[in-house]
Amino acid sequence: MSIRLRGVAAFALLAGIASLSSPTVSGELESMGTARLASVPPGGQQSILPRPAPYRSGAMLERAVPTNRWYSSVVYEPWSDVLHAHPLTFRAAPSGFEIGLPVKQQVRVEGKHDEIQYPHKAAIAVSAAAFEAADARLHEAGDWNIQIRMAQGPDHLDARVMHGSLYGQFELSRGPARIRIGAGGRFETTSSSTSSAARATILQATIDGRRWAVFAPAGTSVRIEGDQSALLDLPTGRSFFAVAALPDDSPVTLGLFARHAFAFIDRTRVEWRFDETASVVHTRYRFETRAMDGGEAVPLVALYPHQREQRRGGPAEQPFRFASVRGPMSVLAASEFCTAIDWRGILPLWPTSGEPEQIDRIRSLLTGDLRRAPGLFGRMMGPGTYWTGKGLGALAQLMGTAEQAGEHEAASSLDALIRRRFAQWFDGTGNTRFVRNRDIGSVLGYPEEYGSVAAMNDHHFHYGYWIMAAALIARREPAWAAATANGAIIDTLVADIATAERDRRDFPFLRNFDPYAGHSWAGGDAIYFGHGNNQESSSEAVHAWAALILWGEETGNRSLRDLGIYLYSHEASAIMHYWLDVRQQVLAPEFDKPLASMVFGGKYAYSTWWTEEPRQIQGINLLPITPASTYLSISADYARRFTQGLAKARREYDARGQSDGTPADIWQDVLAGFIALNDPPAGLKAWNPRGSVELGDTRTRSYHWLSTLAALGTPDRSVSADSPLYTVFRNAEGRRTYVAYLPRNAKARPVRFSDGTVIEAQPGRMVQATR
Repeated sequence: MSIRLRGVAAFALLAGIASLSSPTVSGELESMGTARLASVPPGGQQSILPRPAPYRSGAMLERAVPTNRWYSSVVYEPWSDVLHAHPLTFRAAPSGFEIGLPVKQQVRVEGKHDEIQYPHKAAIAVSAAAFEAADARLHEAGDWNIQIRMAQGPDHLDARVMHGSLYGQFELSRGPARIRIGAGGRFETTSSSTSSAARATILQATIDGRRWAVFAPAGTSVRIEGDQSALLDLPTGRSFFAVAALPDDSPVTLGLFARHAFAFIDRTRVEWRFDETASVVHTRYRFETRAMDGGEAVPLVALYPHQREQRRGGPAEQPFRFASVRGPMSVLAASEFCTAIDWRGILPLWPTSGEPEQIDRIRSLLTGDLRRAPGLFGRMMGPGTYWTGKGLGALAQLMGTAEQAGEHEAASSLDALIRRRFAQWFDGTGNTRFVRNRDIGSVLGYPEEYGSVAAMNDHHFHYGYWIMAAALIARREPAWAAATANGAIIDTLVADIATAERDRRDFPFLRNFDPYAGHSWAGGDAIYFGHGNNQESSSEAVHAWAALILWGEETGNRSLRDLGIYLYSHEASAIMHYWLDVRQQVLAPEFDKPLASMVFGGKYAYSTWWTEEPRQIQGINLLPITPASTYLSISADYARRFTQGLAKARREYDARGQSDGTPADIWQDVLAGFIALNDPPAGLKAWNPRGSVELGDTRTRSYHWLSTLAALGTPDRSVSADSPLYTVFRNAEGRRTYVAYLPRNAKARPVRFSDGTVIEAQPGRMVQATR
């Protein structure tokens, strides 16, 4: 799980870390340009190491540990936690491999808040009758499918499951398979399907009012043992079978599921492509299968709502859907499908309106923020990678604001302050350092914060701030970002959270991002009382992918830039569906909250890891407000729904007397920044220049953000450009302002917008025009 502590309790917990032992040099240092990566943690912290992940076999022993996945619990425990594959759930247990189809529940948690849960309940458990497995291990993994081996010596039962699977698919080394069904269930019929498309023996059961089916090869002998157990004597050389939950009891549906049951999934693969000219992200989802009985090789798969909305072309969906914690999932028979998402750009810096009044106010506020800047890290709530990253991010955004206001001396002083902090961490010998861990396959920041080492939590949240700050330094001085200087170690942080290569030993493929679910996971081990993995701060995930885009652009790494655009686009889309529920199609009516602030594999909630205070519950899915936050420009109507829901939740919170001692206007700058993206006058009105300031923000940046939106209008997402770094604004009178940026390593060129506007962009400069 990803436990994120803030407030008084968090400060007390972390205060002791500030007095670490004096710096020591031990172990081998790995040179990376002018930076160095340590091989051991600092003195006094050497016992803080990633949790071992011994439950792997086969090819997985030669790869980095796949942390932060929906299935990561498999590698940490002899028997897995619940695997929320959607729509089905699975669990490897001593009694067998369990399969369930969860049902929605509304649950009151500790008398504080309601949450919607889809808990696992084993409908069917599959095991080998001839041997008893010693444990369950991750034996193989694709981009969203896995193979779990439950073995005793050379004997094994292999289970194949994946996101979107409607089956549990099994192979057995020897002997019969045992099928157990839940109490109150009953076996219905045993039948045979002998068509060329589906040669199978079919055992049906009704469990809790739902129809299930076991599909085994033709010639399988079925022996019913009492009410809840059956044995499958599988034909010699054909020891495989599949178990499925059926959406109805129609013979047509049964025939459909029988046809596709033996299209066993060997590998899944995602491919992406950014079409810069059309400003579209194309994504291809591929299923590599084996036709186990010489029949149908095309799998039957379930699509999430975001995939259904984005899908382009391909076969028609089936006429039924499965309920899930992510909303209704449609069903498709396909070996692949493709989606398209429009790209609407981001910028490295926030533009100004150019009005003298705005510039004067920015300069006035900048004076105070510059005075406070050297002490910024001391005001943070910890010395580790998260809070240091927050400080770097705040200073980098302030640096950009100073630059846009023409305060180049101030920008240079902030630049130097950021570089000094980087240099301190990149020395490899101090109390704060990055360490390569080859056992787990990661680069770890010390001291640990929020389980970032022991549980492998939150790396994309933490490192996103570092990469963003590095990108904004790189745009000012490319030499700082060269591989011979600091570029190599920044690239290593990038690789830790988003390696695009598969099957490596040093880092797993896209550690934090789930290609099929379309969003990231924050928890390293995916163990949380059966609820699966989780992510709270969806906005910090988007911020990390924006950092990849800018770092890739400034260092000339187009493939990294395109990876960042792919990750950003999908994460933002998932947020609209599963966190903010903009279309009001996913969150249950009885939830009665404006958003899901915490999304788990098997539930969603309106809460945080550290407080029940609503401003922080909603604000954690908005911060940090940066030029990459424009995906949150949704509509004035949505902003009103968001703020009305916040006001209602705050009244209920106050009525319960739950105050945690935080200021009544906590994070008012973050909330005002979001409101302004959708209703600039309302956002500016909501901001109190003397009010509280979120620790990773400054008053100067807040005013710069709000005043620019008040002058230029909201982002206009109906207009695209043939360049990745741009934003279009439209004010209340319909007047558009076009802003484009090219990195310093680019050549000057015209940027063409989809409405016919063309502006001449210059390397390293923000260029804007109003029409």
